Amino acid sequence: DLHWTAICADIRKPTGSMSDIETIISAKEYDEKIVFTIYGVVNVAESEPLPSTIPYTTKLPSEPAPKNRNWMLKGIWTKEYFAAEKEEFQSLKDLDVFELVDRSSLPPGAKLLMTRWVYADKIDKLGDICRFKARLTAMGCFQREGIDYIDSYASVCRTKTIRMLLALYNSDAEFSMEHWDIKNAFVNAPIDVDIWMEQPAGHVIPGKERMVYKLNRSIYGLVQSSRNFKKFLASILAECGAEPFTYDDSVYSVTDRHGGWCMIPTHVDDLFVLCNKKGRALRQKIMEGLSKKVTMTNDGEINWALKAEIQRDAEKGILKINQSVYTKEILRRFGIENHKGADTPAFAEGEYSFMCEDDCPKDPEEIKRMHKKYPFYEAVGCLWWDAAISRPDIYTAVHNCSRYLSCPSEKLWIQILRIFQYLKKNPDRGLVYRRYPVDDQVPLLVGYADASVGDARKGRSTLGHMSMFMGCLVDWVSATSTRAVDSSAEAETMALVLWGKENIWTRYLLKEISEICPLSVDPTVLREPIHVHEDNESVIKMAVGPQTKRTRHYQLGWYQFKDQIEFGEIKLVKIHTDSNPSDFFTKALARPKFIKFRDMIMGGDEFQDYFVKEEAEEKTVCVCDLIHRIDPQHLELPDETTNLNDSSNSLLRDHAITLRTITNSSKIHPDKLKETY
Repeated sequence: DLHWTAICADIRKPTGSMSDIETIISAKEYDEKIVFTIYGVVNVAESEPLPSTIPYTTKLPSEPAPKNRNWMLKGIWTKEYFAAEKEEFQSLKDLDVFELVDRSSLPPGAKLLMTRWVYADKIDKLGDICRFKARLTAMGCFQREGIDYIDSYASVCRTKTIRMLLALYNSDAEFSMEHWDIKNAFVNAPIDVDIWMEQPAGHVIPGKERMVYKLNRSIYGLVQSSRNFKKFLASILAECGAEPFTYDDSVYSVTDRHGGWCMIPTHVDDLFVLCNKKGRALRQKIMEGLSKKVTMTNDGEINWALKAEIQRDAEKGILKINQSVYTKEILRRFGIENHKGADTPAFAEGEYSFMCEDDCPKDPEEIKRMHKKYPFYEAVGCLWWDAAISRPDIYTAVHNCSRYLSCPSEKLWIQILRIFQYLKKNPDRGLVYRRYPVDDQVPLLVGYADASVGDARKGRSTLGHMSMFMGCLVDWVSATSTRAVDSSAEAETMALVLWGKENIWTRYLLKEISEICPLSVDPTVLREPIHVHEDNESVIKMAVGPQTKRTRHYQLGWYQFKDQIEFGEIKLVKIHTDSNPSDFFTKALARPKFIKFRDMIMGGDEFQDYFVKEEAEEKTVCVCDLIHRIDPQHLELPDETTNLNDSSNSLLRDHAITLRTITNSSKIHPDKLKETY
């Protein structure tokens, strides 16, 4: 776990109380990138020669994985990736995924698919590469619909469902949520049609070059592989007694007569198993049933999922969803790590705060040139994953940029860079869930909706809404209206219709969850209307009033929303514009208002830094102990004041900055430490 930012010019033998580990760093030039090789040599004497082989190598996360096999063979990590290839190919043979057949046995008109090796580096929650990966894939892009495949879908539950279950997980200290990972998931599923493919490059059997593989199981790259695995996983869970949800069929549940329950949201080969204390026997039963059919690992209590770190303090009821590792990874990918940070993800005023028709190129050649110059699609695609999982603070800015990807310009790239600069300054920010008692102050489910005026390009309005479950933000949307409107009230009705459609599904899902896990609320709460907050008085009156000549042209969805109010499913509540957090998803806000709403829905700085402070306090004690050991008479620090946050001690208050600097240093010589102090 060594992280270095500079090259050591020479090698010095450690002296005094320092470690006997000699750290040697060598730099190699490769594809205009500096790749560091780090290894340790134990007890190196001055006369001993350095070892001829490197016992341990590490690859920097910033170095990309090979894009193809030719690139892999020319790189310096060929041995590692080739070992991953052999491991992958052997596992496919052990699972009897394919069999060799003669090429002449193919029926007339059969499609012979090519194969391709795909390489990747598995990154842990600390941002370090922990494994080299190679995946053998079939080139499914050449499959024919209706002949080589019928349908394609995957076992992926909605991110809103996962966030609702995480909020439920944090609501009780006795609830447990584990992360299970199925290895080589797709190749476990049987295949539904006959598929043939070529022998993979680098693993062609000598003397049998003309033979091909016939697939017995699904393989990565086929269009129908995800669908086959979903059906296969559902059949195994059904044998264990688990049934899919009606309103999210990628979530499974099982209960027993003793009050135990278990819910399993799935994301392809990742299973997140939530259960209560009485349901741990059910969880063990499901694990044993899965282990008989597939190879899987139990990563313990959930702490890493969907490229997000999940931290929980069960005793105090605080949970944080944080994508800092992924955020820093994309900052490195697009070369933003050295840029200056920004306080907001979008320009609130000035020439870059909007896009108009004149900013969009009309010439097809100019559009092609802009796409070659800047990676618009890649950048916005990476930002979308951040915005959809745990970063609602950049959602509106990313949505606005994605509207103009078909006609990119320099102005659009500057707006995208602004989002990156904001992430550069706030890489560790995420969603913070706190444990609230559900009552009149914190309702079980509540919504907010708002809309902005039409834009300067086509007059389309931006619609925004959000939902809170048990006081935790679980859903947020920023969308563009399908048509231009001539009043702000009509735009607000569109936002309410959008939220109302989502609310119908949410109510049904919540009913299913409450039948499995009795929520710690009065049962009558589930039958009460859900409050949705709106800041336009005219809209509230129109929602309960009759149709008029000024509203008769409204679309059908508005009358569906009015029916929900009439049936007692929704209740509109007036909220002041300055207190409506859904304004966050309709436009670029100035810094004071942006920070106000961001802290309101994501948690303020005291909660963002909650888990960081705990680690810092532990580290501070160690550093202060080290200072005592160096020269206790000289420093004369009181034993009871070892916390940097204790402002009552004048000495620590005066030297807080110095101590923090020392705390953040990974290695420092004791003499230098004393001198700095």
